[in-house]
Amino acid sequence: MTGDSAATAAAAARRSALEKTLCSFNCPITHCTLIDPVIAADGFTYERHAIERWLRSSDRSPSTNLPLPHRGVVPNLGLRSAISEWRQLRGY
Repeated sequence: MTGDSAATAAAAARRSALEKTLCSFNCPITHCTLIDPVIAADGFTYERHAIERWLRSSDRSPSTNLPLPHRGVVPNLGLRSAISEWRQLRGY
Protein backbone atom coordinates (compact mmCIF):
# COMPACT_ATOMS: atom_id res chain seq x y z
CA MET A 1 0.00 0.00 0.00
CA THR A 2 1.42 3.39 -0.94
CA GLY A 3 1.51 6.30 1.47
CA ASP A 4 -1.45 7.97 -0.24
CA SER A 5 -3.59 4.85 -0.25
CA ALA A 6 -2.70 4.12 3.40
CA ALA A 7 -3.76 7.64 4.36
CA THR A 8 -6.98 7.26 2.38
CA ALA A 9 -7.71 3.94 4.08
CA ALA A 10 -7.03 5.46 7.50
CA ALA A 11 -9.35 8.37 6.76
CA ALA A 12 -12.07 5.97 5.59
CA ALA A 13 -11.68 3.95 8.80
CA ARG A 14 -12.04 7.12 10.90
CA ARG A 15 -15.19 8.12 8.98
CA SER A 16 -16.61 4.64 9.48
CA ALA A 17 -15.92 4.80 13.22
CA LEU A 18 -17.61 8.21 13.43
CA GLU A 19 -20.69 6.91 11.60
CA LYS A 20 -20.94 3.93 13.97
CA THR A 21 -20.62 6.25 16.96
CA LEU A 22 -23.61 8.22 15.78
CA CYS A 23 -26.03 5.49 16.95
CA SER A 24 -24.89 5.93 20.56
CA PHE A 25 -25.55 9.67 20.24
CA ASN A 26 -29.26 9.10 19.54
CA CYS A 27 -32.06 9.48 22.07
CA PRO A 28 -33.96 6.21 22.66
CA ILE A 29 -37.25 8.16 22.60
CA THR A 30 -36.81 10.49 19.61
CA HIS A 31 -34.16 8.47 17.74
CA CYS A 32 -32.52 11.81 16.89
CA THR A 33 -29.02 12.99 17.75
CA LEU A 34 -28.95 14.34 21.27
CA ILE A 35 -28.64 18.10 21.76
CA ASP A 36 -29.30 18.41 25.50
CA PRO A 37 -28.55 14.91 26.87
CA VAL A 38 -29.63 14.09 30.42
CA ILE A 39 -29.37 10.93 32.49
CA ALA A 40 -32.59 9.64 34.02
CA ALA A 41 -32.95 7.46 37.12
CA ASP A 42 -32.77 4.32 34.96
CA GLY A 43 -29.19 5.22 33.97
CA PHE A 44 -30.09 5.81 30.32
CA THR A 45 -29.45 9.07 28.51
CA TYR A 46 -32.30 10.91 26.80
CA GLU A 47 -32.95 14.23 25.12
CA ARG A 48 -34.11 16.54 27.90
CA HIS A 49 -37.38 17.66 26.31
CA ALA A 50 -38.30 14.07 25.38
CA ILE A 51 -37.74 12.51 28.82
CA GLU A 52 -39.40 15.44 30.61
CA ARG A 53 -42.46 15.00 28.41
CA TRP A 54 -42.38 11.22 29.05
CA LEU A 55 -42.13 11.72 32.82
CA ARG A 56 -45.20 13.98 32.87
CA SER A 57 -47.33 10.94 32.04
CA SER A 58 -45.31 7.95 33.26
CA ASP A 59 -43.26 6.84 36.25
CA ARG A 60 -41.65 4.00 34.27
CA SER A 61 -38.47 3.88 32.24
CA PRO A 62 -39.00 4.30 28.50
CA SER A 63 -36.07 1.93 27.92
CA THR A 64 -36.82 -0.87 30.39
CA ASN A 65 -40.44 -0.24 31.44
CA LEU A 66 -39.33 -0.68 35.07
CA PRO A 67 -40.55 1.78 37.71
CA LEU A 68 -38.25 4.76 38.17
CA PRO A 69 -37.19 5.54 41.75
CA HIS A 70 -37.51 9.29 41.01
CA ARG A 71 -38.22 11.62 38.10
CA GLY A 72 -35.08 13.72 38.37
CA VAL A 73 -32.58 14.06 35.53
CA VAL A 74 -28.99 15.30 35.47
CA PRO A 75 -27.05 16.70 32.52
CA ASN A 76 -24.76 14.26 30.73
CA LEU A 77 -21.96 16.76 30.20
CA GLY A 78 -19.42 14.20 28.98
CA LEU A 79 -21.73 12.99 26.26
CA ARG A 80 -22.69 16.54 25.32
CA SER A 81 -18.99 17.35 24.85
CA ALA A 82 -18.41 14.20 22.80
CA ILE A 83 -21.35 14.99 20.54
CA SER A 84 -20.15 18.57 20.13
CA GLU A 85 -16.70 17.32 19.10
CA TRP A 86 -18.28 14.77 16.74
CA ARG A 87 -20.37 17.53 15.13
CA GLN A 88 -17.29 19.70 14.63
CA LEU A 89 -15.41 16.82 13.01
CA ARG A 90 -18.37 16.22 10.71
CA GLY A 91 -18.64 19.92 9.86
CA TYR A 92 -22.05 20.43 11.49
